[in-house]
Amino acid sequence: MNFNSLVSIIVLSYRNIEYLHSCLDSIIFQTYDNIELIISNDGADEFDVDAVTAYAENKRNDNITKLVVNKNEQNVGTVRHLNIALGLSTGDYIMYIACDDVYNNENVVKDLVEGFQKVPSDVMSIVGQTGMYNEDLSECEYLFIDKKTQRLINELTPEELYLKHMSHRCVFPAASRIYKREIFEKYGLIDERYVLVEDVTSSAEYAKQGMRTYYLDIMCVNHRHGGVSHSNLKQHNKVQELYQRDLILYFNEFLKEKDKLSKSVLKAVYAKIILHHRYLNEILGVKNPLISIMVLSYTNVEYLYSCLESIFAQTYDNIELIISNDGADEFDVDTIRDYVDEKRSDNIKNVIINKNENNLGTVKHFNIAYGLSSGDYIMYIACDDIYSNDNVVKDIFEGFYVMPSDAMSIAGQTGMYNEDLTVFEGFFTNAETKKIINDLTPVELYKRHLSWKCVFPGSARIYKREAFEQYGLPDEKYFLIEDWTSSIMHAKQGMRTYYLDIMCVNHRHGGVSSGNLDPNSYAQKMFHLDMFNLFTDILKDKELFNKSVVREVKGRIFRHKKQYELVFMLPSKTLTQKLLTIGKYAALTIYYQLVFNTPFLIKSAIKRTAYALYRVDWFKLFILISALYILNYLYVFELIADNDTITTALRYMIYISLALLIVKKSFKFIKGMLQCVLRMLKS
Repeated sequence: MNFNSLVSIIVLSYRNIEYLHSCLDSIIFQTYDNIELIISNDGADEFDVDAVTAYAENKRNDNITKLVVNKNEQNVGTVRHLNIALGLSTGDYIMYIACDDVYNNENVVKDLVEGFQKVPSDVMSIVGQTGMYNEDLSECEYLFIDKKTQRLINELTPEELYLKHMSHRCVFPAASRIYKREIFEKYGLIDERYVLVEDVTSSAEYAKQGMRTYYLDIMCVNHRHGGVSHSNLKQHNKVQELYQRDLILYFNEFLKEKDKLSKSVLKAVYAKIILHHRYLNEILGVKNPLISIMVLSYTNVEYLYSCLESIFAQTYDNIELIISNDGADEFDVDTIRDYVDEKRSDNIKNVIINKNENNLGTVKHFNIAYGLSSGDYIMYIACDDIYSNDNVVKDIFEGFYVMPSDAMSIAGQTGMYNEDLTVFEGFFTNAETKKIINDLTPVELYKRHLSWKCVFPGSARIYKREAFEQYGLPDEKYFLIEDWTSSIMHAKQGMRTYYLDIMCVNHRHGGVSSGNLDPNSYAQKMFHLDMFNLFTDILKDKELFNKSVVREVKGRIFRHKKQYELVFMLPSKTLTQKLLTIGKYAALTIYYQLVFNTPFLIKSAIKRTAYALYRVDWFKLFILISALYILNYLYVFELIADNDTITTALRYMIYISLALLIVKKSFKFIKGMLQCVLRMLKS
């Protein structure tokens, strides 16, 4: 290795040029004897090229073999600025430093260059230690690279370092680093999607591609506290905003490889993304997008006020509230407006109260309310439900920060409660469903699950506005069911919804889908008609589904059609028509039980038998039978008498134990079979 190779040292400056001379002095007095000094400024008015050149020429020693002074015509940001300066360099090795930092001693460059003789041959970059100092460099506050990180840099592969550590923190201090020139030729310059953050972003990209960096325990740089990366609020808000957005982009890059990240690292990445977004909103005052929350009501207006209170309590600071009623006489617009004006909090930026002239049904009602909205994001809730806590809107919106960029909607969890919201009955989304929502493509989700069950709770969901603009509003051929029908329509077109495991809504038992309204009511009639139409439409795609899904869909069609005709259509028919209809459905019920449930029962019986045999305690059975053989053996060789009291007692104990074991297993088998039969009869 040639230890007299040319080293290009790039000094980057913008408006902090009052510190430039001390930085240049620390370079000029380096003992390494072949340095190319490149001083570059990013378009600051106060940077005088002639004055800087004169200072450097006057101070330079023989070790500065080449001097370049550059000033960009306009400010282009740190990343592009560094790339421009790299283009001006000609050295075999590259180092760069901010003009407000200084090298720790006169041997820094020499020690780093000679370090390549001490490290493995595949090392392309060496990093040393950086001391973090106060603003006048009089006191070292801490060292940038702790002992653990020093060890990890040298022990882990670049990919391991990238995935386990660089994914959520800065590992390498840029100014304490020397690069071989071929790094930039092989792996590329700094990614110009970023504006300010050049060090952590390039380190991660190079490590991801397999470039190895080695740590040497030498003091290199005294870093002056006060830059944008220290969140110094003296910095202009625009600079801080660019910095925060760079870091958001950086951490989002890791989400593309989240399958390779551990749960703890992934959690840390999510936390970082949300932290930097909150900094933008809460510290820098970057306005959050408007979220329209549509509260849909009909005759259940007695619960409206508790729903509105849960919205007023939300910590998200930019909400449009739309209260819409579907033509109920008891809904008084003026009363509701007076209540809202009295109770609304500052986060409610706009209020719209609407009452339809007559009842249109949930689907048309939803579409009308959506037409009144103007938010970039849409949420809706039934007026008899409430949000689970004060952070629901903020938390589910922030889900877009951590989910893939193709997310058009995010769903959270719904708690199912009794009618007065005092007794928790269970969660809407079970553990299996949580996983499949994020793992399956929208079309696969439709084929395997959405085709026969409602996967997404409507109220615990947030949509980007373009979701409805691109994929359509709920289909108005349905009257009541807006959530399931629109979920299917969107999934079939490839719209991506992700699940975020946060509690969103406390759902009050009592809606039409809960099945506890008057079974003869108009709402129940339209519910069964909607369900019949929904499953009839789903069956048109039967070539997509496996046999069990087709069987389930056909069974649902039959049940809802039977309920609709027997409960709502039968009373208007003549006696003969009534008898024929009842006879038809009785025969069809028997047919469906035989065709659909008998094969299922036989299959379950086979599974139960195999499972029962598998669960037999073979070890106990072996011991008991072996004991019988041993007794017989002892008797044959006349070692014991057959009529001996103890022998007889032992023999009977073994017989009884065998019998109990068989009875126990047989009982479990019979119990399982009865459960299968009961499920069949119930269906």
